[in-house]
Amino acid sequence: MPISPEPFKSLPWALHLFSDPQWTASIRGSRLTATANQDCFNRKTMRSNDGVRHWYEFYKKPSTPDGLVTDAATLVTCGPGLMGFPGMMHAGAMSTLVDEALAWGMLCVAKHNGELVDGRDSLEDEGEEKELELAGWMATAWLNIKYLRPVPCPGVIGFETEVNDLGKKIELSCVVKNAKGEVLVKGEGLWVRMKGTPKI
Repeated sequence: MPISPEPFKSLPWALHLFSDPQWTASIRGSRLTATANQDCFNRKTMRSNDGVRHWYEFYKKPSTPDGLVTDAATLVTCGPGLMGFPGMMHAGAMSTLVDEALAWGMLCVAKHNGELVDGRDSLEDEGEEKELELAGWMATAWLNIKYLRPVPCPGVIGFETEVNDLGKKIELSCVVKNAKGEVLVKGEGLWVRMKGTPKI
């Protein structure tokens, strides 16, 4: 599926992401197979029942090979499947999207550092499921969200994410904007590198 700005024409402040050569674009989950056992909640549940309709992710390439990834963005169109109160997105759905917008920034760092292939590495290879080795992967340590205004649903929103790569941990923050560029939600979080496979 080609990346098109058409679904996001109502976000004029974000349209430069599609044409600016400094920014790299991708469609969320497009590099995973339909049967992949990774990212199921977002690839399937959030998209089902007329939830997320379009989900594009972007990051700004560092100006030098040894530079750091500092900026990322996410654009989403959502249907009534994510609605809480009439016309408003459910806070739980919004928190998931904030978490994922921040996580995308973390994955862009991993991609730039050569730790992932094409940003979101699949756990499958030629139909064979790999052993789940989580040592070295990054995971959410904490997440803080401030809801400033209602988020329209159905609607079109954009996330601007700032990334601070500290090596073993990554600090991230984002703002969620509507068509007018008004900030609706603020989020911040910390991702840390896991030392081994968690005990479940």
